[in-house]
Amino acid sequence: MTPDVASSLPGPAWLQDRRRTVAEQAQFLPLPTADEEIWRYSRIEELPWSDFTFAPAAVSVSGEADVISEWHHDDPVVDPADVFGQWNLALSEPTVLRTRRGQVVEAPVVIEHRVVDGSVTFPRTVLIAADDSEITVIERFSSEPADRALIVPVLELHVGVATRVKYVAINELGRSEEHTSEL
Repeated sequence: MTPDVASSLPGPAWLQDRRRTVAEQAQFLPLPTADEEIWRYSRIEELPWSDFTFAPAAVSVSGEADVISEWHHDDPVVDPADVFGQWNLALSEPTVLRTRRGQVVEAPVVIEHRVVDGSVTFPRTVLIAADDSEITVIERFSSEPADRALIVPVLELHVGVATRVKYVAINELGRSEEHTSEL
């Protein structure tokens, strides 16, 4: 993973600039250690980071079409918490859901990520829910049973007053999958 990889992803100029800047910072950040509280009970030092090659997951989104949106240059962005969040911001092609004030989305929006063997992928879901809106999101990560991959997803929530959000993540991954989560 390099700034060149981040720059090669599709998107408007502002997004490519953001990706390149974040990747330039991320390449010098250390991997977390078990000395950090959040990783205290993990085997983070055993993560074979260099064994994986970047490849975006195949993504499909179903549900009410008017909540599926593009990522805008002036949308809020949560500062990444660590090197995983940095690479996610640099290499993700975000799935953006946006509700209107008072909108009730009756059926769940389902986001499916299909991961390929030997890859590291950075799914990012951005939910911008307006005041007094309601939405249910089901996010599913899947791979073949024998696949080995690293999935580094981020769920970024921006919610208004009296917003009702239900979120479920389903992991149907092979036994050799590594999975981090950042919310």
